[in-house]
Amino acid sequence: MGKSEALAHTWENLIGKRLQKTGRAAHKPECERSPLISNFEKWAGKPRKLYFRSVDSVPRPSYFKTTLKGNLFAQLLSSPMRLDKLTRVRAPKELLLQVKLVDKSDDGKKSFGVDSYAQHFSGGPTSYVSNNETLLRKQGASFMKWVPTSSLNATIRHISHTEILQPSISIAELSKRTLIDKVHQGLLQISNRDVGRDSQNYDIRVISDSGLSDKLIVDSKGRTTLNFGHIDDPTLQGLFKGSRAGIFLEIKNHKVLCFMMYKLLAFVE
Repeated sequence: MGKSEALAHTWENLIGKRLQKTGRAAHKPECERSPLISNFEKWAGKPRKLYFRSVDSVPRPSYFKTTLKGNLFAQLLSSPMRLDKLTRVRAPKELLLQVKLVDKSDDGKKSFGVDSYAQHFSGGPTSYVSNNETLLRKQGASFMKWVPTSSLNATIRHISHTEILQPSISIAELSKRTLIDKVHQGLLQISNRDVGRDSQNYDIRVISDSGLSDKLIVDSKGRTTLNFGHIDDPTLQGLFKGSRAGIFLEIKNHKVLCFMMYKLLAFVE
C-alpha cells in the first residue's frame, strides 16, 4: 500500500467513525416545554411580542376607538415618514406632495419630466416636497433639486441631467390645480348621491364662508370644520350655493377626500 493510499484509508476511517450512528436514544428534557419558547422575554430582556390576526383585533384604549379613528390630524400624522427634498426635514408623507420622474420621450428623442401628485401611489422613482404654494413658487427655478435621487444614478437608469426638461407649467400651479380638481370631483360625487347631509354623525364638516377668517375649526367633540371660503375657484364655490349648513363626512368612508381637502387648505396661503 502506497503512502497516499494509506493516508486516504486513515482519513476514511476517521470520518466513518464520526458519522457512525451510536444508536443511543435522544435525551428527553425534564421540562414539558422549552424555556426558549415559553419564557423568552424573561431571560432575553426583550418585550414580549403579541400577534393578532388583524389590526382591528388589537386591543386599544377607549379614547382611540371613539376619537382618534375619526380625528383628521391623527390619521394624517400616522402616515409613514418621508424626507422633504426642499426643507430636508422628515415629515408624515400625507403632509407632503409626491414628485415623480415621468417618461416624456417623443419621436425617438429621450426626455423626462417632473410631475407632482397630491394622491400618492407606488412605483417608479419618487421623492417628496413641501405642500406649500409659496415655497414651491420660490424654488420653481431649481426644480432639479426635486428630482428623485435614484433616477440620477447613471449606472442604474442611464438618465442624464440634460434629458430632464423644464416644466412648461410650474409645479406650484400644477399642484394647486390638481388639488382643486380632486376636491371638486370628490364633493360633487357626494352631492350627486345625496349623502353628506347627516349633521348628527360626522367627523368633517365642509363649508364656504368668506366672512370667517379661520380655515380649520375643531370643536369640543374633536370634529373638524374645513372652510373653503378663501379659495378663489368658481367651480369649487358653486358646490356650496344653497347649502349654508355645509357637507358632512365621515373619515372612515371618505379618507382620501378628507386628506385632499386638508392638503388644499394647507397648500393655499
